[in-house]
Parts: sequence; C-alpha cells; structure tokens
Amino acid sequence: LSYITQCCSRSKSSPDKSNNSVSNQSKERVDKNNVFILMTDGDVSFNYEAVERLLDILQADLRVGAVCGRINPIGSGPLVWYQKFDYAIGHWFQKAAEHVLGTVTCIPGCFSLYKVEAVEEVLATYRSKVEKADDFLKKDMGEDRWLSTLLVLEGWRLEYCSFAHIDTQCPTSFHDFFNQRRRWITSTMVNQFQLCSHGSQIVKKNSSVSMLFILYQSVMVFASIIAPSTVILIISAGLAVTYDVNQVAMLVVLLLLSLGYGACCLLGLSQKFQISVAKLLTAIFSFLMGAVVIALLLQCIRGFNRLGVPIENPSVLPNSSSTKTPTTYDASDIALSTYYVLGLAALYIAAALLHPPEVFCLLQ
Repeated sequence: LSYITQCCSRSKSSPDKSNNSVSNQSKERVDKNNVFILMTDGDVSFNYEAVERLLDILQADLRVGAVCGRINPIGSGPLVWYQKFDYAIGHWFQKAAEHVLGTVTCIPGCFSLYKVEAVEEVLATYRSKVEKADDFLKKDMGEDRWLSTLLVLEGWRLEYCSFAHIDTQCPTSFHDFFNQRRRWITSTMVNQFQLCSHGSQIVKKNSSVSMLFILYQSVMVFASIIAPSTVILIISAGLAVTYDVNQVAMLVVLLLLSLGYGACCLLGLSQKFQISVAKLLTAIFSFLMGAVVIALLLQCIRGFNRLGVPIENPSVLPNSSSTKTPTTYDASDIALSTYYVLGLAALYIAAALLHPPEVFCLLQ
C-alpha cells in the first residue's frame, strides 16, 4: 500500500510556472495515463512478453484501468493437480465470461498491471481502516478483489489477457490450501454482493457494464450460496439411486456433519482443530462424491448399452412419453442425469480443445 501511494504521488507532474494552469492539468492527466504499476508475488515467474501484452491492452483503451493474465499453478502432488484443473476451468469460463459480458471482477495480485490514474481514484477508500465485520470480510480477506471492486464502482473496465502466461507456486499442503480458499471464497461472495447491491450505480457509471452483467453476478452469488446444499443433495440422491441407500437417512447424516463443522468454527475452537476436522470431512465427502461419479458413469454406460434392446415387460416402463406401448428401449428412457454428465463433459472437452497448450489440465 505504501508503494502504491508513492507511485501515485510521483506520477503527478511538477508545476511549471511558464505555462498556464490548463496546460499543467492536461500534462498531469497525460502523465498519469501513461504510468503503470505491475503487481506480482514473490514466487511468480514471468517474462517481458507477458508484461508487454498487458501493457498493450491498457494503452489501447482509455477505459481499461487494470488487466490480468493467465495464471498457471506449478508444483507436484494431487493437490496441485486439482488446482491446475481448477485454474484452467476458472480462466476458460468465468474470467472469459466476465471479460465478454462486462468487466473482470477480480484482478489477481499475483500478476497484474494497473493504471496509476485508476488506482489514485480509489486509493483513499482502499486504504481506509476496517471498522465493521463486513469490512474485514470485504477488505482484508481479499485485497486484490476489493481493489477490483472499487475500480468497477468508479467506472473502470478490467480486462483479462489469455496470452499473458505466468507461473506461480500454489499451495501443496492441505493447511495452506484450506486457508487460501477460505479467504478467497468469503471475499468473492462479499464483493460480488457489493457489485449486485450497487448494480444501477455501476450501469450508469460504467459503460462496459449492463444489467445482463449484474444479473450474471447475481446468479453467481445465488449459486455460491446454494452450492453446499447442492453437493449434499447430489450425494444423497446419487447413493440412494445407485447403491439403494436410504436417502433421508443419508441426507440427515450429511447435514449433521456440515452443521457440526459450522459449530466448530462458531465455538472458537483452535484453528489447528478446525483444519483437522476440515481435512477429515474433505476425505469423507471426496470418497462419497467419487462413489457417486462412478455410479453415474456406470449408469451412462448401461443406458446406452440397452438402446434397442427389447423390453421384457413393456406395460410397466415408467419413462416412456409415447401413447403406444414401446417394445424396445430408446433415447427417452435414458436417465436425465446421463445427459447432464455427457453435456458437462462435452463442455469441458470443447473448452480444452480451444486451448491446445492447456488441454492436459483436464487430465490432472
């Protein structure tokens, strides 16, 4: 923060008594518009070409206040493999969607380029002290996202450059990964809610943002809120259908596990204990979700294998919409979940094929 303040102050032109005040102000604006701040983490590896690509975007459009590149996590181990997949999906879909629909909502601090002119407009608010609980969640849990939110509120467009690749060390232990994601998820939800609650103001002030973009962010907030319950319902329903487990009993067990962990956090137990419980629950939910995924894949195979197979008792076939009694299985008899799995897989594969250098991220 001190460095940003110094950059903003040094970008101002020194007064020239030989010229009038109008020319001085014009010169100051030009200087600020051509001064940039490159932000990186200490474990980031990048080359000059990546910086040049970010710089080209900032100089090409005066409305753009900041731009970020494609972040590639590096390391070894299953946790790193997951993060490679997670980063790829996030950039292919969410970052690209925000870039097209209006503006990127988070310029990551690990590698990004800012205009000093844009940062200076929000610096006073950005450096303000935390006074309320939501201020802590909004500001301290994700400083880069908070800065991005302020820039969007001030009318600046933020962009994503998929050609500016950088490598960064990602968490390799569950402790570091859990703490990182706990900060990121909280900060994301709070700042997205901030954008949605100021939607009309942003649309008026930011020419890049429309109500369609605000609606998209509202859907993302809603999806984040219902995500835990969605996972619980998918697991309980999947186990009930494929393994003949009592769905209500499984639903109650999963809810009690989730509420129990929430109680551990609210009761102020030690962070070490919270992370140990989180590690155990992660293993349990991963195992259950893996069992559901395997069952869904087997269901897909069985559904397609029986196409055209004669029906032993046509009168009791439940899924047929035809007025005539069917004699063989057809596409209408395939479970809806099969089409969902195939559609999701096709979406990921198509995105990977459009990014040939990153196609192996799907295999991580």
